[in-house]
Amino acid sequence: MNQKKYIFYIIAMLIFIIYLISADYIFNVAIKTDQEAALVKISLPPETKNIKYHIDRAHQVKLKWKDAFMIRGWIFREGANSNERDIYLVLKCGKNTMVYDVERDTIFRQDVTDHFRMGGDVHGHGFGLTIVSYRLKEDVCEIGFIIVDETGKHYQMTNQQIVKKNRNWTITRTAMP
Repeated sequence: MNQKKYIFYIIAMLIFIIYLISADYIFNVAIKTDQEAALVKISLPPETKNIKYHIDRAHQVKLKWKDAFMIRGWIFREGANSNERDIYLVLKCGKNTMVYDVERDTIFRQDVTDHFRMGGDVHGHGFGLTIVSYRLKEDVCEIGFIIVDETGKHYQMTNQQIVKKNRNWTITRTAMP
């Protein structure tokens, strides 16, 4: 009987150790929340430099048990005549490039339409996404955008970066080349 208890305790300890080793992966990578932006595999086209954008707000948030970073703003392709588009956020962090799908990519922004004197009924220029901090391994990541619409893929890097200082993420601007 003692031998069965001993084996049971060893197996329980091994399961617990395996759990401790894999918990970080399970809770940060394998289990997703419904608000976090999904990583996608999309090739970066040549830069087109025909995108206007602005990041209105960037701040840290909690997604259930995950630390995350929320970005909101507006973006459009010059000459766009439709809200039908897909937007992707590009983060270049050192040698690693990550592309996130921006699901909330047609938020109503009449202010942008009015400011740029755009005609027609296209007002869905706003976007918002939340990136899980766990994926950001570098302290500085350059920001870019891809817009895919009826005319093709349009890509532009910005003069903004996500910067980590003392465990907090902020957006900074760099000098334009």
